[in-house]
Amino acid sequence: MAAPPPDPERLVIEAERRLLDPLVRSDVVELSRLLAPSFREIGRSGTVWNRDAIIAALAADPGVPEGRMDDILVDVLAPQLYLLLYSYATPSEVVRRASVWRMTARGPRMVFHQGTPVHESLS
Repeated sequence: MAAPPPDPERLVIEAERRLLDPLVRSDVVELSRLLAPSFREIGRSGTVWNRDAIIAALAADPGVPEGRMDDILVDVLAPQLYLLLYSYATPSEVVRRASVWRMTARGPRMVFHQGTPVHESLS
């Protein structure tokens, strides 16, 4: 009997977690696999980044403060298109993050991301 297909919502969350890993963030090949060619990000400064610019920036400085994903919610926007919402809490801040993922034959690919700091962490 064949194994059930992987849960797309779980795959999206796992892919997002990978993008928080400094080893993945410094790997241009892996970033190219996870970010769709049409990828856009609105950074905390308001700057709009495209795929090539964000890959270069992450490869140059892959650090991300260690933290935890909380309040995770995945919504299906359309067939094969998922919205992931969560809070990322570090010792110094909490950031609400939103990303849009397209499920492809090669796995999930991020098409959009935005993170907005909301307040200092209490932990």
